[in-house]
Amino acid sequence: MILLGKKSITIVMAGKTITYRLLHIAEVVSLLLITLLFFSTGIPSLNLVTDFINLLLRFMLVFSCWWLSIRLVKFFIKRTSAFPSKAKHTVAAANKRLADHSDVQVLKAQIQPHFLFNTLNRINASIPPQQEQTRELISKLADTFRYALQATKEDEVLLCEELHFIKTYLELEKERFGERLQVQIDASEEVMQAKIAPMLLQPLIENAVVHGVGPAVNGGCIKIQCRLLDNKLQVCISNTGARYIGPVEWLMEGKGVGLRNTMLRLEKIYNESMHIEKNAAGCLRFTFSVPLSA
Repeated sequence: MILLGKKSITIVMAGKTITYRLLHIAEVVSLLLITLLFFSTGIPSLNLVTDFINLLLRFMLVFSCWWLSIRLVKFFIKRTSAFPSKAKHTVAAANKRLADHSDVQVLKAQIQPHFLFNTLNRINASIPPQQEQTRELISKLADTFRYALQATKEDEVLLCEELHFIKTYLELEKERFGERLQVQIDASEEVMQAKIAPMLLQPLIENAVVHGVGPAVNGGCIKIQCRLLDNKLQVCISNTGARYIGPVEWLMEGKGVGLRNTMLRLEKIYNESMHIEKNAAGCLRFTFSVPLSA
């Protein structure tokens, strides 16, 4: 069903009024035409009564058809006359449902992180002083959640903020992998204030942790390079560890949500593509550029 707005409803109602007026005019004109058609030819003089009766019957037959047609048209217009009011009611009801749904979603968006942070704070407060390391981990976990939540409200963040988030995330992963996970971040000061879409690096870092460092017995090293090149911020993320078996084209066609999401965001936001290749260790290297904001 197509919902009509207020203007459309007004047009429909005005059109209905004009249709009724035209219909009344058509009734009068068509009735006059029928009368003239049957009585302008004259009545033959041989059998006046018989000819008159035949003519009258013909007139009544045509008149009945005309009257029935007019009634049917009026009936159809009357049945459809309630459409504007119904459409208006439908629009109002749909808008109310959308407004209610939006209000509920906003309330949920406020409650969920509030509940999460309060829970983490209660857990943190209940940890004894002897387990200070656990307390720090929970605090870092809350920081990552807070940044991820804030990232949904921002179009761009500073590179230094994104790298700080990445460091916190990798510190949490390092508690799991220990010395098997090594991290190198090489970013010059001239690019630290550059703006970048939030959470753009995290899926690539997570991919390196899960598929590169995790499966390797001796672990591996994740290297992040950020530099200025041709008035663009160039980011290169590579890792050592488990070798990648197969052509890199498979990654483009894979079902991984994180990698596909990052490539689509680069294309839609910056009109840039991602270059994927194998490094000297047989692992993966991801490189992309982001235009610097004016």
